[in-house]
Amino acid sequence: MQGKIRVAFLIGDYPAEERLRREKVALSYANNDIEVGIISVNTTAYNRGNSPAELQLVVPAFIDGFRQAEAEGYHAAVPLGTLDLAVDAARSVVDIPIIGPAEAMLHIASFLGNRFGVLVYSETSLVLCRRIVKQYDMTSKIVGWKKSGFHLPDIIGNRDQFLQNFVAHARELVDE
Repeated sequence: MQGKIRVAFLIGDYPAEERLRREKVALSYANNDIEVGIISVNTTAYNRGNSPAELQLVVPAFIDGFRQAEAEGYHAAVPLGTLDLAVDAARSVVDIPIIGPAEAMLHIASFLGNRFGVLVYSETSLVLCRRIVKQYDMTSKIVGWKKSGFHLPDIIGNRDQFLQNFVAHARELVDE
């Protein structure tokens, strides 16, 4: 392949400041060999619930986003976030690689060690992440599960407590 590898990050609806923060992080992955672009998806999983039904409702919008990425000539696409939104469905409708961030993280953790812990936002996130870990057949590798105590939309407003909880629970998982 000649030229830069083009990777699209699909980002749903967020409050303006939250959206900008996510775009900056995604775009920071660009380098001399990789071009990063943003595809806006007209839906969101930025809420406190994220039941299986709510997550299924965003799939059509993400499928449209993956199709747009392919049509715009991107070589691969990634849905922002660790819910791997529409990854399986997209892999069946586009010919470019679709990278699931949760899947990638689990495989990297497996390369680094035989057992690892998972730290999630909240009880709701715990249910979702258990399903994702099971889907990728990694349950036997999990040494423990911990929650930060905050839903995603509440983290910025509780930043200091969130960080304290995160570090404390991460240390507990290392000890386990």
